[in-house]
Amino acid sequence: MLREITLTSDPFKALDLPNTAMTLAMLGPRWQQPVGKITVHVTSDDKDHFESYTAWIPSSRLKNEDIERGIPVEVVLKSITLPYEDYVWYCDDIFPLA
Repeated sequence: MLREITLTSDPFKALDLPNTAMTLAMLGPRWQQPVGKITVHVTSDDKDHFESYTAWIPSSRLKNEDIERGIPVEVVLKSITLPYEDYVWYCDDIFPLA
């Protein structure tokens, strides 16, 4: 279930990384385009328990008018390791199921 959408966000500020050519080279091309954020809740067999994933996503993927808060979605997430050995989720694609 798609719970939150932010159309644009500054990953460098949020991740406390310098916005430099060196940082961009280390992170790769996916960060050289405008990005937003989504939060998805995934339920388990125990209906009272869910996992929550917040992921960066290309802003262009959020321009589909079928994508809105509160709908079921399928997402393609990748774990991206950051230069200081932490990681973030990155959503390569999102598909509305409603």
